[in-house]
Amino acid sequence: NKVSKPAMPINIRVVGEKISTAGGYLHRSKAIFAFQKVAEDKEMILFAMYTNEYGSESQAPNAGRIYLECIDSVPLRPHESGEERDAVIRAILCSYFDFMRRCGFQYVHARVPPPNDVSCQIFARRPAHLRVQSAVWMTRFMRRMLRHAAQTNVIHRFNSGSHGRILNYPPTVLPSQHLLMEIVFAEKEDKLCAGHPPAVLELLRERMFVVQLQPHPDHQTRAADRAKPLPLTFAASRRDLTMALMNDRLAFHTVPHAVRSTLSILGRLIDEQTRGPQVGERAAGAGRAVRHWLDERQDMPPPAPPLRLQLSKVKRHGMEVGQEELTPADDNCTSALEEELMQYN
Repeated sequence: NKVSKPAMPINIRVVGEKISTAGGYLHRSKAIFAFQKVAEDKEMILFAMYTNEYGSESQAPNAGRIYLECIDSVPLRPHESGEERDAVIRAILCSYFDFMRRCGFQYVHARVPPPNDVSCQIFARRPAHLRVQSAVWMTRFMRRMLRHAAQTNVIHRFNSGSHGRILNYPPTVLPSQHLLMEIVFAEKEDKLCAGHPPAVLELLRERMFVVQLQPHPDHQTRAADRAKPLPLTFAASRRDLTMALMNDRLAFHTVPHAVRSTLSILGRLIDEQTRGPQVGERAAGAGRAVRHWLDERQDMPPPAPPLRLQLSKVKRHGMEVGQEELTPADDNCTSALEEELMQYN
């Protein structure tokens, strides 16, 4: 069945970026968020994705590979179907894959966190008794997303397996904490999955994915993203973001909570980009200040000032995702990913 476009536009923003040698391999990390308008003057975070991009300047075997560190979305809203949410995420992932193959990347590596990973989600942690079912659902979800990408000819093929058994999945692309979680799960998988059908354990052994990107048909590749990274923000690190959400008690389980939490996050991002990360406590307190300001009012607040980050528009792969006009903080800070997606307008 054809899924209709969302009623309100969805804006894609790179909210954090950094160059890192964590793990001993040079790479560019990006935090890519999707914001959806819920009214003319309000928006909420819908989706977050953290990626580690190992370009040609990185060493083998990581060069030319991408690791999807995290993919997460807020809970479904009332009257929103799973098919509608899938369509949004498909559009974002396929457009990202399409851009990265143009940059000469060959492989994308993804991983569904095992049930013993209690801190893998950003917006809503799963209760202990639901972690196995959540991992099974996410594995099936990733298969659906990748099958769609293969049908649209963005990827050539993909295969799945478990750590230590799947081919062409260098352990060096995994952050040390993720590698540790996989080792622990392999040792305790029978205990963690006790009481579930054998088919569940078999599916959990197919949580790691190797995606081979389709070479671009015109055989031309653009230069890898070597643009100056965006000003460093707390959202550039998934760990820092989740700690901030916990410390500020920000929640996303209802639309009003998600809108208020989004405004708090935007306030802190704007403060950090305006004043610089060296302000330390002042930047860290921006989100809490906005939240306290909200608590004093009964009605929903006006929208946050425009975020000084370039927006992108995804307009391919089955649906349209909307865009606003914003000005980047520095012309040289515009991400190459965003420049490429802007050509789809």
